[in-house]
This record gives sequence, structure tokens and C-alpha cells, in this order.
Amino acid sequence: MKNNLIWVDVLKSIGIIMVVIGHFDSPYSSFIFSWHMPLFFFLAGFFFNSDAEVKSFFNKSFQRLMIPFFIFSFVGILAEFVKRILLSRAPMDMIDVLIGVFWKMDYQSLQYHYGYVLWFLPSLFIARLILYATDLYLIHYKFMKFFIVWILFFCSFYVDLPFAIDNGFNAALFVYLGTLFYNYFKNRSFPVLLFLLILPIVFYYFYTQNFPVLNLAEKYYSKPFENLIWFFSMGLALSLVFQKITLHYNLSQAYGFLGRNSMLIFIFHVYTNNIATILTRKTIGSNWVVEFLVSFLLIGIILVFKSKFPKLGIFKYV
Repeated sequence: MKNNLIWVDVLKSIGIIMVVIGHFDSPYSSFIFSWHMPLFFFLAGFFFNSDAEVKSFFNKSFQRLMIPFFIFSFVGILAEFVKRILLSRAPMDMIDVLIGVFWKMDYQSLQYHYGYVLWFLPSLFIARLILYATDLYLIHYKFMKFFIVWILFFCSFYVDLPFAIDNGFNAALFVYLGTLFYNYFKNRSFPVLLFLLILPIVFYYFYTQNFPVLNLAEKYYSKPFENLIWFFSMGLALSLVFQKITLHYNLSQAYGFLGRNSMLIFIFHVYTNNIATILTRKTIGSNWVVEFLVSFLLIGIILVFKSKFPKLGIFKYV
């Protein structure tokens, strides 16, 4: 792998670590939530390619995103079902659960079981279809594509559609901007002037600790304009820093290992976080640092197992 690609995996590694930390009761959760999920949609746009034929593009996107969504939704439902039996809790309303998986596909409808984090997958699937369609029909009208993406972003706050379509409208903006960013800078040096422009914004928010609240899963932006300014400043700053570090120190592929396994970690950290929280609180009490370390130890065991048996069962889908 070339160095100009390794830095993307390194950045994804940092992002997925933040995801795991953010889902603990840590003092940094509000900071992490203000940028970490937009970052993953942004990074997903780096390698977006609309050159494939319609059927090929749809099939590849469906297999990569929606097949794991359905498989791990049922894994999450099964895990929740077993937990409720063991703890003598009331059973789930299976009608609501199935509506969430096959119709709504959004966070609110998936939160009845361990598959609640999977809202990201259909949202990205819809975002990819939107960008592919605009490339297909507006190939000579790039400004119109820009306009449509922004219109869909604003419309996403006022509609509630099935198949996570409204979440896809919301996410498409970040994927689109990631595509623009990567295509422009992949063979260029990041301009120092741009970095100097965004640096004061980053410093301001770190100094004031007044990060705009963002919950992308529920499309909640406390201050939409500030949310976007803060994320893009943070995203560009991180991109520049890790691009420069990777190229300067000639980092190996090992540093991007977690990034290349980010989907697996994203899906399984819900289970490992839960186990880590229970184990830690039953032994030493509430301590988010210990809980995080235990969770990552469990994730490490899963990653080792996957490396030994990459085509075994569900591992071939992540």
C-alpha cells in the first residue's frame, strides 16, 4: 500500500478508537460525538467511484453495506433475546423490531437491540446511491450536483422516510465533500494557508470547550452552521496532520490496522463495551478508562481470531 493511502487508514484508526471511547461514560464523549461520525462519512467519500455500471455499483454497495446490516441486525436481535431471557426481562416487541430492520432502518427503530449502531450502513448505502445518480445524470453539471446535495441535506431535517433515506440525505453531504477533498488533494500538498485559516477555529473550540452538540444518528445539530464549520475544521486539521505524519515518518501498514478493520470494530464494540462495563463495575466500580481498555482487549481477541479465520462465518462480511 502506498503511503498516500496509509494515512487514510491511520485516520480511520483514530476515528474508530474515538467511537469506542465515545460510547462509554467518558468526559470526552460530547467532544467526540461532535465530529467522529461525520468523519467516517467524510472518509467514505475518499474512494467513491461512480465509473461502474449501474448494476455493478448497486450490487457491490449492497453486498458491502446492506448484507452486513441484515446479518448483524439479526445477531443483535439474538443477543438481546438471550440477554432478556437470562435476566428475566420482558420480551421484545418483535413487530417493532422487524419494522426497524426491514422498513425504517434508522437509529430510533434499531435501538431495541444490539444492532442500534448499524444505522450507519443503510445511511451510507443511500448516500452512495444519491451521489452515483447525480454523477450519472448530472455529469456535465457539477454545480447542480453541489446544489442538490445541499438541498437534500436541509430537507433531511424535515422528513422521516423509510429505508434510512432521510439519514442518507443527511450523510450524502459529508460523503460528497470527502470525495471532493480526496480527489483534489490526493496528488497535491495540503496548502499551509488553509491550515492556518482553520487552526484558529480548532483552537477556539478547544479553549472554550463549547463544542456544538451533534448526534448524527438522530440528525440533531445544536447549531447547524457551527456544527458544519467545527467538523470541517476538525476533519481538515486531522487529515493534514496524519497525512504529514505518515509521509514524513514513512509509516508502515501496521499503523492503519485498526482502520482497515473499522467496520468489524464498529459492529462488535457494542458487545465488548457492554461486557467490559459489567466486568469493571462488578470488580472495581465505574471507571471508563479501565472499561475502554478491557473492551479493546476483547476487540483485539476478535481481530486475532478474524486474522486466523478470515472467511469463517460472519467474519467474511466485515
